[in-house]
Amino acid sequence: MWCRVRIPHKAVLALSDTAGSKIGVRMNRPNDMLVISDLHSGAHGGLTRPVNWMSGLPQQEGEKDSTYARRKFTRAVQQAEWNWARKSLLNERPKVLVLPGDLTDGKQKKSEGAGLWSPVPKEQADAVVEIFKPLVSEETKIFIVRGTQYHDENGVEDYIAEELGAEIANHGFLEFAGVVFDLKHKESGGDVPSGRPSIRNSYLSNLLWAARDLQPLADVTIRAHLHSYHFEGSDNWLGMVLPGMQW
Repeated sequence: MWCRVRIPHKAVLALSDTAGSKIGVRMNRPNDMLVISDLHSGAHGGLTRPVNWMSGLPQQEGEKDSTYARRKFTRAVQQAEWNWARKSLLNERPKVLVLPGDLTDGKQKKSEGAGLWSPVPKEQADAVVEIFKPLVSEETKIFIVRGTQYHDENGVEDYIAEELGAEIANHGFLEFAGVVFDLKHKESGGDVPSGRPSIRNSYLSNLLWAARDLQPLADVTIRAHLHSYHFEGSDNWLGMVLPGMQW
């Protein structure tokens, strides 16, 4: 299934759904496109609005030194991530904003909700909307790639897309300023010390599908999920795994 969105300037954003950190991708004009991965709203270690930051109170009577140190450190990281996001969106005003999955942290059943400021998916989703809605300009086109079901078992990423007026897909292709981006959330990582993310396999897979006219041929392959940064490529292709906003 194909759908196309016309951007009101020289570039065209083309989205294909194949049925299924923090990094700014610079194009031929500055600040055209910004990609922010793995927000994990709801987790203390994810992108968090100030109202949900860890307490900034001095060390309390009976509070362990280690507990206070972690609380203080967590709040400092939350503040740094918040300031970075505001600066990137308010000052740079990207034409296109891409959020490639795991926008919320979900219920975290494995840890029984440990490390969350809220285990309620709707509250986590509302926080994402509240963070981004006032920061992006009316001209900014937003594209969301769905993340893992573990973090989004309630489908709140579709709710976020609706609230932000965003396009959403499981696996999408953006054509922007003459460059085709292959966007999907999950990428597998190497399971040995010398291993590396298998993003080149994603590139080779795209070559095969494109040869049969079943996918656009991508110039840039972008993946997330691993919370680590990796890139590789050649003279006609670039692959990137993006670091997440959750630490």
